[in-house]
Amino acid sequence: SVPVYLNLAPNFDATVSPRYIADRGAMLEGEFRYLTENFGSGQIWGGYLASDAKYDEQDRKDLHFLHSWKINNQFSTNLEYNYASDKDYFADLNNNPNSKTDLNLRRAWELNYRNGIPGLKAQLKVEDFQTLDQSIAYEKRPYARLPQFLLNYKTGNPQGFQVEFNNDTAYFKKDLAAQDGEPSGTRIYNDFAVRYNYRNPWSFVIPEVSLRNINTFYDKETLSTDTYKSSSKSESVTVPQFTLDTGITFEKDGRFLQTITPRAFYAYAPYRNQNDHPNFDSATASFNYAKLLSQDLFYGQTR
Repeated sequence: SVPVYLNLAPNFDATVSPRYIADRGAMLEGEFRYLTENFGSGQIWGGYLASDAKYDEQDRKDLHFLHSWKINNQFSTNLEYNYASDKDYFADLNNNPNSKTDLNLRRAWELNYRNGIPGLKAQLKVEDFQTLDQSIAYEKRPYARLPQFLLNYKTGNPQGFQVEFNNDTAYFKKDLAAQDGEPSGTRIYNDFAVRYNYRNPWSFVIPEVSLRNINTFYDKETLSTDTYKSSSKSESVTVPQFTLDTGITFEKDGRFLQTITPRAFYAYAPYRNQNDHPNFDSATASFNYAKLLSQDLFYGQTR
């Protein structure tokens, strides 16, 4: 590979990389970066390999686009697009050891709003994915969010009482499979929490009471040889929860500052059976330090 850097202007440049891979053939890779005066910055990159001799003479290609724009002190927007010709593209042709192989390539647009810390944060998002491995069953593919609205409002004293409200409203959609389509619908998630932050230089105690609610309105779509049927359903779940987070900080001065912080975290919420409810975006959280001290057992807000 021979990368050629092109210093095109003070605010944009490019790198073009002709590449030859034994047993596959000649390939061209490139990256273009830009910075505008009033509309943000971004980059476009990708590659093209014609008639891959080790891949049934198929053309192999990928394309990626990122753009971010801070409109003003309160609004910002992001755009992301990813495409690859096949599921083996990154495993076969990507020579970056820090990259990961992702079989669901993200395509999304986000509009963000932020006013104060703490204060009001909001996001409007449209998100879809290209699933590279077509053998993956439809029920295991991610949903598109068309669109999703996120809101977080926090007020109060970080050293005293705080009130927080979260809303996550989204419409989820999948393509229809051969016989049975995955449920599509709207999920409205709300949680309201009151906490007290007690902190001093050597300890902290944070009790919190919250109420979480999920309302789901969905269609169970089915497609047969000559008919299309859709039945509308709705489900609602409300769960109260109590958490207590507390710890003590011990410090020892010397050549190095040594710190030890024993910490205890307790969370209780009553069980609710949601086996018959559609699962749009939730998965059981992996066991790690962050989730060990979290009130949520799941990623996503459908469970």
